[in-house]
Amino acid sequence: MTPRYNKKGQTVAGLQGVIWTIVIIGILLVIGLVVLDKMEEASWVSTAGTGGSNETLTTVTEAGEDFTDSTLRNVVCTVGIVTNATGGETIAAGNYTQTNCNLAAAAGSEYNNTNWNVTYTSQYDADTVASLAGNATIGAVADIPDWLPVIVVVVVASVILGLVYFFRKTGGGI
Repeated sequence: MTPRYNKKGQTVAGLQGVIWTIVIIGILLVIGLVVLDKMEEASWVSTAGTGGSNETLTTVTEAGEDFTDSTLRNVVCTVGIVTNATGGETIAAGNYTQTNCNLAAAAGSEYNNTNWNVTYTSQYDADTVASLAGNATIGAVADIPDWLPVIVVVVVASVILGLVYFFRKTGGGI
């Protein structure tokens, strides 16, 4: 006499492999994104910015004014000469504070709330073909969470349809 096996839970055990596969794919995807991000940053190239040659900063106050190059990635600015835009006299370093690509008037400075001309140089990290490719890939993968609910619904529906088909084929009922 052949032994009878209880087939209950057999399809659930089969789902374990699918679940582990999805978890492993998720982990590998996260690792891949971290690697891509680091590769993108590593492929930037240090480039000289346009710098300012007598760039006018309008109404410089204690809050400061940003240079044109201040929006560049990882920019470092070095100030050369600062002059009063009206009188042309050189503004001594004690009359302002430089924070990278920003000049702020010192409290009590006679040049506070005036226009200044600044000459400076700048260095920043520019994109390369490799960094643009990495950024595009990261951007494309970032769209996956928008599709996640749809993917989950399709997987659940497939499992339910598979169970229905399996039970009807084996003669079991649902």
